[in-house]
Amino acid sequence: EEGEEVLDSLCPPPAPLATLLGMRPDSDLSGAAVAWALARAREVSARAGPGLEGLLAQAVEQARLTACQPALAYLLQGLANVVPVEVFPLFTGEELTELLFCGAPEMDIPLLQKMTVYEPGVQESSEHVKYFWEALEELDLTEQAQFVNFC
Repeated sequence: EEGEEVLDSLCPPPAPLATLLGMRPDSDLSGAAVAWALARAREVSARAGPGLEGLLAQAVEQARLTACQPALAYLLQGLANVVPVEVFPLFTGEELTELLFCGAPEMDIPLLQKMTVYEPGVQESSEHVKYFWEALEELDLTEQAQFVNFC
């Protein structure tokens, strides 16, 4: 998937990952392969307990998780330029993803109407303006999103 490709480009897996998990050094370490390797590491850790294999599996997983820290620091720095860091704890991960990155799933048309500034000579009571708002309200969510992208 596209998201996995982006993650792989930002967070390359540590070099010894393939070898540590019994894969050939030249193995494909794309998102799917890494996900499989981490799942295998968790299985080994669960079976082996605190033994050498379990510790090795935990080390591999920790290396993979910390590989993203530099990229995540840049992402946080970019977000902090737009949204105060102090408000981050107020959001769940899902809210951050949907609202901050994707926008609200529904358009608040009454708010949009209230905040609209009309050019001189155009009024909210004008017939074509009323028609516009009626048409916008009749659009489904996908069409409303397309309208916003068009603007």
